[in-house]
Amino acid sequence: MILLTSGFSEEEKEAWDIEISSESVSISKGGKKTVNVIVTSDNLAADGAKLEVTFVAIGSTGKDTFDAVVEVSEDAVEYEIGIVTPSDKTIRHGENDTYHFKIKNKNTGIWSDDYQIEASSEHGWNLSYKKIVKNLYPNNESEIEVTIYVPKNTNVTSDKLTFTVTSENGDISKTVNVTTTIIGPNLLENLYGFFESAAESLGLDGVFGSYAPHFMVAMLFIIVFFIIIIMIFLLTTKFAKITCLERIKEIFPNEVASFEMIIKNHTRKTRSYEITALINSESPKWTTSLDLEKITLEPDKSKPVVLMVKPTDLVKPDDWAEINIVVNAEGKKKSEKIAAMTMIKGAKAELSFGSVFHWPKAFKEEDRVTSSFKLENKGNASASNVSVVLYVNNEEKNKVEDIIIPAGGYADIKIPWIAVKGKNEIEIVVR
Repeated sequence: MILLTSGFSEEEKEAWDIEISSESVSISKGGKKTVNVIVTSDNLAADGAKLEVTFVAIGSTGKDTFDAVVEVSEDAVEYEIGIVTPSDKTIRHGENDTYHFKIKNKNTGIWSDDYQIEASSEHGWNLSYKKIVKNLYPNNESEIEVTIYVPKNTNVTSDKLTFTVTSENGDISKTVNVTTTIIGPNLLENLYGFFESAAESLGLDGVFGSYAPHFMVAMLFIIVFFIIIIMIFLLTTKFAKITCLERIKEIFPNEVASFEMIIKNHTRKTRSYEITALINSESPKWTTSLDLEKITLEPDKSKPVVLMVKPTDLVKPDDWAEINIVVNAEGKKKSEKIAAMTMIKGAKAELSFGSVFHWPKAFKEEDRVTSSFKLENKGNASASNVSVVLYVNNEEKNKVEDIIIPAGGYADIKIPWIAVKGKNEIEIVVR
């Protein structure tokens, strides 16, 4: 079967377009087939323009016709709104920026449309924009500028702006959203805001107007300046002066280092002082003493105080000690101090041992034997990390390590070992 159009003039063909989905179809006996026919007018067709057309179906056994009338009418318009959404923005607090939206008439037909514009901020911030678009024709665009004003004093970090376009003719609407990210105040701006609020709460804005925060900042700087002056005065004020002409001494282990210090009252009042000596470690190698631990001085008067440092029997060659002499004025937290140093010279450890005793005196192979002797330090310095090794027939059998012997002291050494067959030649080495 063939489907044709009839009564379609050349002039009408220029103004109208008819598209038949299938111009030739096969239909079995008693069957049926659906054929779609699309009639389109050109863009210049006037409202109310009509097309009268006859559709003819010709088959092998006959034909049939169908008369149709197509009319251009606004009632057939399909309404659609297009919106081009701008990118999100980042705006500093207290500033504004503008979003550029584009709306497009995507209606079918030839008629213009009017649009209502509505924009709102999530946090109710001020917006400025054109609220209506008139006579926008199909496939044409109109740009809408929406300016958002970010408040100066806000803690909000982001705001959603909702943009809605409504067609007055088609009674349809479309909505899009954009997000504004807020750059908050920096540290200086926060400080200024704090002073602005403080000035307002104190009523200074009524006196100084917009200069009230500046007045508050100036007052603060003046107060801080005087506090710094007072702190500098307190930190630099000396309640005592300590003088020591010889602060480093080198002594033999059996000597005592003596340091004479002059303590002077550096103020205009009579003051009492407490004197302490602090050694740089808790080592038992040194002892310290002061001939005076408390003194009272009149203004500009001074008094000598002697520090004595003595090494103990545990002192080793090249040992040294730093002692801090601290002077505290009564009722004052600030103290004065001076350091003295004592070093050891001529210190030497001298180790020796006498006869060695073995028990049992008579023994045989595999017997356990203990060798005993006294290891003495006849020097004037402590001996540390001493090792004693016992050899039998040039073979190491046992040893004792990490022995400490103070000057003039001794250690009782007992070393067990296992006897071997035959002669046992014993050698003891002290390292």
